[in-house]
Amino acid sequence: MPKVSFTSSFSARFLLRQMGTCDFDIKVFAFLFFNNPVPTFDSEAYSTATSTLRHEGKPQFAGALSTAVDLDDSLASFNQLVHMRPHPSMSEFGRLLGSIARGKHYTTVIDLCKQMESSGIAHNVHTFTILINCFCNLSHLGCAFSVLAKMLKLGLHPNAITFTTLINGLCLDGKVHDALKLFEVVEPTVVMYGAVINGLCKSGNNELGLQMLKKMERSGLEPNIVIYNTIIDGLCKDGRVTEAEKVIDSMNSRGVKHDLLTYNVLMNGFCLHNQMEKATKLFDVMVGSGYVPDTFSYTILINGYLNIERIDEASRLLSEMCNKGWLPNTVTYNAFIGGLCKAGRIHGAQEVFENMCCNGPPPNLNTYITFLDGLCKQGHLDLALTVFKLMRERKMNPTVVIYNILIHGMFNFGMFEVARGLFLSLFHKGLKRNIHTYNKMISGLCKEGLFDAAYQLFRQMESDGCPPDSWTYTAMLSGLHQSNDTSTADQVLREMADKGISANSRVGKVLEENTIVC
Repeated sequence: MPKVSFTSSFSARFLLRQMGTCDFDIKVFAFLFFNNPVPTFDSEAYSTATSTLRHEGKPQFAGALSTAVDLDDSLASFNQLVHMRPHPSMSEFGRLLGSIARGKHYTTVIDLCKQMESSGIAHNVHTFTILINCFCNLSHLGCAFSVLAKMLKLGLHPNAITFTTLINGLCLDGKVHDALKLFEVVEPTVVMYGAVINGLCKSGNNELGLQMLKKMERSGLEPNIVIYNTIIDGLCKDGRVTEAEKVIDSMNSRGVKHDLLTYNVLMNGFCLHNQMEKATKLFDVMVGSGYVPDTFSYTILINGYLNIERIDEASRLLSEMCNKGWLPNTVTYNAFIGGLCKAGRIHGAQEVFENMCCNGPPPNLNTYITFLDGLCKQGHLDLALTVFKLMRERKMNPTVVIYNILIHGMFNFGMFEVARGLFLSLFHKGLKRNIHTYNKMISGLCKEGLFDAAYQLFRQMESDGCPPDSWTYTAMLSGLHQSNDTSTADQVLREMADKGISANSRVGKVLEENTIVC
């Protein structure tokens, strides 16, 4: 997206004057201008944004009209509202724009807002907030903040929903720390806390998420069940199940009742760390508390047993699940396929896969990834290629991940020509080879003694927009030593140092074993 011009010091002062003397708005201005400068907003900003979105292939009127009949009705209603004299209340426009936005027709809403302005219809806080939401969902945060700047310039006071929308947008775009900065200069609500905590936990900042929960509790705001479940899930994935249980104790002390998701999240935490006895006890407590386990509950336990290769217990739970009227879903079957492959029971995994193909639910991309990975690791390469062929026949386009799995498997079991053919076909299929593709190929070529071909591929990486990493250098250095090409190895080492790529433990081992001196 083309850069939108930022405010000059003069326009910043002008904006400050427009905002008046409200302390709340001054705090907002301080955040916007000093931490995240605000783009100027005018009709040109609208035009730039909508033009860019069209070039990016986002759905516009024509595309949207062809995909939803109700959108056609909404657009007709909008045209009626615009041409009514006098104009109807802004609440009518807000309801209509909100409905279209909920249908994810974000660029359509942007176009309609532009049309409203050109027709002399002034936006209010509600419609501006809807517009901000659309820009956030399209990852155009500069435009979203420019809408906020225009609101302030017009003397409109953004409300909690406006700021929650911006915080959500920053989190969705991976700018969690910017979301925290904005959070600190507004009066937080439960929903704002929820947005920030969710963003922190999804980005792996579970400790900071837990601190935000404690801050929220100290502030007198009561966290809801969704916030607690988010924290519990994050802590469990971090392996901090003792701490997750303390959060549940805090819930109990505050009178927040558990729901089924709370039990499922905690059970999943136990299963992720192979604490199956605790997981099954919690399952029994959940049932004893009056909750009816669903497909997700059973799948969590099934997957836990499969991960530790206790196939019989997993099968028993599957039978129990079906007897109680809960049908296994794709996630359940994928777990079985992965578990059976891991245990070396390829025939059983094949039966599950064939049952999915014949009776449903149909295999998805994760099914193929799981099955092909298991087949390649166990050396069943002919069957892997058959499944790969079936995937293409069913019009499921293989991703680069699929190709990487196959290439690695073919090299591991001596099928060099097949691996090479798969690598070359990536280019013809229009799929971009990534760092893992190159690493597997270079490692495989060195394993086959084809050091010149490996080095040629190594040199091709930069031009392909995929620069080597520490793993690539390790494989290449090992291959160069095996070919007794110490001068090239020294050159590669110097290049590695010049690029600031740190030597990992594997590089150090290669250097030590092969006495290569940098």
